Amino acid sequence: LLGQEWQGWTPDLAGYDLQLFQIATYVGHLRAWQRIVDTKTPAVILEDDAEILSGDSMQGTLDEAVQAGADAVLLDPRHCERGSPPHLAPDVSGLTAYWVDPKAAQAFLDHFNVSIPVDWAVNSVMNEKLQAICPEFFHVQEYGGEELARIHSAAKGCM
Repeated sequence: LLGQEWQGWTPDLAGYDLQLFQIATYVGHLRAWQRIVDTKTPAVILEDDAEILSGDSMQGTLDEAVQAGADAVLLDPRHCERGSPPHLAPDVSGLTAYWVDPKAAQAFLDHFNVSIPVDWAVNSVMNEKLQAICPEFFHVQEYGGEELARIHSAAKGCM
């Protein structure tokens, strides 16, 4: 499916070390990035367990980020716990919600790495290729909060 959908452009799977559910997550993000590139329209990407706490406040944060020249905005507080771009740790995770413009989406497509989870793979791109930010306030969380998210986490095998 990936080869057909991406017109034969598939990653080198020699270093492939992801489980099926991680590949499924990756494909969802890849499809979103491709749509942003194809439509030339920035978008907020939400995972299925995202809970928007305040749409108006989030829009205000995104407007400020765009005015500041951001290509990407991390809206999941977990992704920013150990630093902000350009100093994201390689293994920091949390992509419940993020905003990207077409430049960022194209950079993710150009540099995606299926040998590590998508949460980790975006970090080097955000650190080295984009103007990405962690906002002062986060307006999205995993539904039910951190405790419930860990109970039902895909990291535990899609329970």
